[in-house]
Amino acid sequence: MAKLLYGSINFDELLAQIRTGTINTEIVTRKNGETFRSVSLNIWVNDQEDQYGNIASVQLQLKKENRDKGEKSPYIGNLKQYTPKIQEGTANDFPKEEDEDLPF
Repeated sequence: MAKLLYGSINFDELLAQIRTGTINTEIVTRKNGETFRSVSLNIWVNDQEDQYGNIASVQLQLKKENRDKGEKSPYIGNLKQYTPKIQEGTANDFPKEEDEDLPF
């Protein structure tokens, strides 16, 4: 079953890390010729929520030479699992007098 996760990333940290040149980035060209800049990410989904209710973390991928030097990939965000807030209806929510004049 699919799960919806939501959260945020630290955009300033993302830009700062890209500017260091240690993060996996590339320019991608689509079939239609359009190009865009891409940043490689790791998403870690945990078995249990942390103390803040986060179920996943967003981490930037380092270039291989930086990983080989023992550098740590920076974390730039967290994600929570979306749980819809559903309030079940009761018989009192649907009084009979409101629907008595319906033609069907």
